[in-house]
Amino acid sequence: MAFVNEFVPEDDVKNYNLDKIWDSYHPNFKGSKPIGFRHSWTVDRERNVFLIWQSSGREEFSNRHTFVLWWKGELLTVILDVCDESFYKLSDNIGKTVWSLFEIEKPDGLGLRDKEIIPVLKEALSVYGYRGAQRQLSDFKVEFKF
Repeated sequence: MAFVNEFVPEDDVKNYNLDKIWDSYHPNFKGSKPIGFRHSWTVDRERNVFLIWQSSGREEFSNRHTFVLWWKGELLTVILDVCDESFYKLSDNIGKTVWSLFEIEKPDGLGLRDKEIIPVLKEALSVYGYRGAQRQLSDFKVEFKF
């Protein structure tokens, strides 16, 4: 099975404790969610891997995005930058995101090397596309500078 974008079923929200993950990346919400919020992810159920967008930066870091990647039973924080070559023309349903890797934060003692993680991350981001389960563009490309 390959990665797919989907809204997370309630059983998986509980099994993976996604509300707790949300709270840890969004402390200003203090246990609540924005109106109309639904957990969504890019998931490969066969490999038990998922990617969830968490936030984007502000002001001079507005191109910086934070994702969580669940892989081999561990939650990794992945920080990526959107490069200048990226573009979006929503009215024409086209666009391109060029990602640059800023950092992968791993739990202490986890013996994973970035070279093990990066191919899976690229695969997930390619399927994530424009905005995962939230919105896709029919003519959209994803490229990497890492």
